[in-house]
Amino acid sequence: MQLCVALNNLYAVIEGAQSIPSKLGWIQDQSSAEQNQFTEANESVERRLSDSVAVVRTSITNDLVKIHQEGLSELNRVLGRIFERITAKAINDLIVYLESNFETLRDHVSSGLLKRCFMELWSECLEQFLEQVHKEAEVGAGVSGPGAYLNPQNETVTQNKCVIPLATHFAETPTTTQPSDINPETILRAKSTLLKLKQSLELLVQFFLKIGEGQLDRSELENETFQNVNYLIRVYNSSSPELVELYFIEKIKIQETSSSTVHGTLTVNLYYQQSQLVVEVLSASGLEPLDSNGLSDPFVVVELMPKHVFANNPKPVRTKIIKNNLDPVFNEQFEFTVTQEEMKHPAACVAFVIMDHDMLLSDDLEGIAFVPLASLFEAKESYDDRENQTKLGMSSTRRVLPVLRSISQSE
Repeated sequence: MQLCVALNNLYAVIEGAQSIPSKLGWIQDQSSAEQNQFTEANESVERRLSDSVAVVRTSITNDLVKIHQEGLSELNRVLGRIFERITAKAINDLIVYLESNFETLRDHVSSGLLKRCFMELWSECLEQFLEQVHKEAEVGAGVSGPGAYLNPQNETVTQNKCVIPLATHFAETPTTTQPSDINPETILRAKSTLLKLKQSLELLVQFFLKIGEGQLDRSELENETFQNVNYLIRVYNSSSPELVELYFIEKIKIQETSSSTVHGTLTVNLYYQQSQLVVEVLSASGLEPLDSNGLSDPFVVVELMPKHVFANNPKPVRTKIIKNNLDPVFNEQFEFTVTQEEMKHPAACVAFVIMDHDMLLSDDLEGIAFVPLASLFEAKESYDDRENQTKLGMSSTRRVLPVLRSISQSE
């Protein structure tokens, strides 16, 4: 209640101060001399108003901070009890708690501040969910969380066996051995907790949308923190093959949205017919010079990824090396035996790794590019009907791909 009164008072002071010029009828269409007098008077009044607002702000700031912290502490305690026992009753307890506070806000806070109060509560809920997701993935001595261990699905060889926990990839000091107190039961509990957290978060979204009565929309609630929580739950609860698939889905998305050609382009053609995927590496242009002579000796490694998606486990192939050239023409063709079901997998793609050959040292990376195999079935016509009438009807795609210099981020 104290917080509501303080917020209303501060909001009223700010609104009142902003409306003074219009209420006093200060019209700025006077002569130059009058305008100067008006400006000086206006500045004087603004200084006095600013001083007055500062006095009011100072007098209530400490109370606001104290009341705000007490409110968030109580919310954190409620969320903490829920995270200890993620059940339907626990979520109901949180909703009852939030609903009672929403009623208080709706009855005692001005309409101009109500939405901001709702969003503040939503942000705090998200931060607590994010913290709890990280706790479930923590691994180490004295750490309460069991860790999100990755168990390959449907593999009897690794059944009931732990592998390296995903959380170690995010630690400053990698863990080489898993904690001795970790067992399959705790792993299952961690996975179950993460899934319940995701379900609980969706219930909270529905609750906030309903209680907001039109003041909140889903796009506002599904902000960056919300996306991070969902992403981490998915990552921490994935098996190793699923993580590999997620990686290539992200790389495909980066490739599809990239428009920069600062590192050059690669022109390729792909078509599929009678269980054969044909990949034509045509040419590249504008590659970066990686040799001391200002040129490069480029070649392209072609590989189907992720490997576990393809039953025949196709081997990577490579083009010939083009000496001293930044705009090489390859015109080489490779064939892979794959099924349509494999190609339609959302992570299935052809990875083109452009390398610079080095006689003495290891080859240098020029860049990389990806083509999603599902894109071959999006267009049913040949890539060039005028010159390739015989290829009509086969699934094909011709691409001029921006070369990505870094495989971890787009440019």
